[in-house]
Amino acid sequence: MLNGKATFGTGGRYADHCGVVFAVVDDDGEPVRPMDLRFSIVSTSSEGLKIDPTWDGSGLRASATDDLHYSEVRVPLDRCVPWYGANRAESLRSVPVIHHRYREDWVGISDLWLGWMAAGLVRRSIQEIAESTRERRVIMGGKMVEKPTAQINIGRATSLLSSARAAVENACHEIDQRIESNTVPTEADYLRQMSIISMSVEQLAEAMQLLERTQGGNGLREGGTFERRYRDFRAMPLHINVHQDRVTHQIGRFVLDIERDPF
Repeated sequence: MLNGKATFGTGGRYADHCGVVFAVVDDDGEPVRPMDLRFSIVSTSSEGLKIDPTWDGSGLRASATDDLHYSEVRVPLDRCVPWYGANRAESLRSVPVIHHRYREDWVGISDLWLGWMAAGLVRRSIQEIAESTRERRVIMGGKMVEKPTAQINIGRATSLLSSARAAVENACHEIDQRIESNTVPTEADYLRQMSIISMSVEQLAEAMQLLERTQGGNGLREGGTFERRYRDFRAMPLHINVHQDRVTHQIGRFVLDIERDPF
């Protein structure tokens, strides 16, 4: 019987089933010691399960990483297994899997997804800014497209996109090669994935800042889709999986041979 609130239910409001981690409690409702954590899959149509759309901030709505509230939700015991999350990456490298690709850490894979989404968003933003710049007029009727700074900013943003995209694509190829050769990824491989995407997203963030500068006050006043795209993009560098503060700290500890936080 599940009771309580689960957070970070990514895609929950769109899903037919959701994963849930829970602690086994004693007769007094207190978690048993040592902690006994289990995992199960629950239908989102289950009686007693409510999804609260809490992720409604800047650029977060689409991920629907909402809170899920469980009230007397029944789950068969034979569908509950020990939770593997605390040593997730290590488990994936050693336990039997139905295909070698599942040995790749899902956090590293999710970073690649985010990197490709960020690159696609910036690419489309550049296209739209370039199109509007060709048509816009500045004060006293001058042509925006003839301004050197507009040319430089758009050129630099495009260069940053090219660099970031190449890095993300190379990271994808590295995974494909490991899967094809049945090579088990190492901790260094996993950290490399995170570092590539973290730095790529930082490059893309700089590109978006340059495009915003090119827009200027008039560009924002005139409307268009850039402001919405920039709002959506701003959440990407802040995602915990690619957040520069977390990623660089973890990598620094690894290089210095200091025990890392498993999360």
